[in-house]
Amino acid sequence: MSGLPRLRHAVVLGAGTMGAQIAALLAGNGVRVSLLDLEADVARARLERAAKLRPAPFYLPSDRRNIRTHGFDQLADVVADADWVVEAIVEQLEPKQALLARVDEAVAGRERPPIVSTNTSGISINALLEGRSDAFRQRFLG
Repeated sequence: MSGLPRLRHAVVLGAGTMGAQIAALLAGNGVRVSLLDLEADVARARLERAAKLRPAPFYLPSDRRNIRTHGFDQLADVVADADWVVEAIVEQLEPKQALLARVDEAVAGRERPPIVSTNTSGISINALLEGRSDAFRQRFLG
């Protein structure tokens, strides 16, 4: 086994098509996942929709027990012990920047802040990082 720490808790921001399926794949690998969207009910409904897809994004139906749904109002608490935060919201610069600013603020000062990444396919990584702290920038992937 390599010297890398084990991924214990991942936070997926956005429970749409990509976010819910990313959460399912992580959960299938034994990772505890927090799936966030505008409200916890929205995240839960979108996770249910993903579970009905064929082929299913879950390796096993029981993998769903590794996922907890939350609203963005709980972001600061949920990212407190995250190892990895994956942004997967609407493909628009301003909402992504605003959400990443909230993550930056929530993890500031942590001894071991999480890796943060984006699932964007067309927005400039440099634009997403405008205004983010140096510590955040060093742990960001795109």
